[in-house]
Amino acid sequence: MKVRHQMGFRCKCPVDGKVDYYVASFYVRRLLKCEDIAQAVAALTREAAYQECLTQALANRLDCKVKTVVRHRAGEGVITTVVCRQAPGTSEVTHGPQADGEAEG
Repeated sequence: MKVRHQMGFRCKCPVDGKVDYYVASFYVRRLLKCEDIAQAVAALTREAAYQECLTQALANRLDCKVKTVVRHRAGEGVITTVVCRQAPGTSEVTHGPQADGEAEG
């Protein structure tokens, strides 16, 4: 089983305070509930965050590979893509059925 969830959300930039629009992909080879994704995004976007830190925090919290893409409003329209994998020992998710390995993205 290979699964890719996608979600769009907004988060405030810590540099200029403007709100950037994110598109995130979450790659797993197991059950990852949509509700867990939505809760993690909501919790981690309450405060301003750098894209790199936010992407790593999502990967850690959800125990999966996460890719975020943002067109920065303050950066003259620069588009940045960040890909992070979960750091060992940082997952907060209870796993359901899964296959070996991680989905490719």
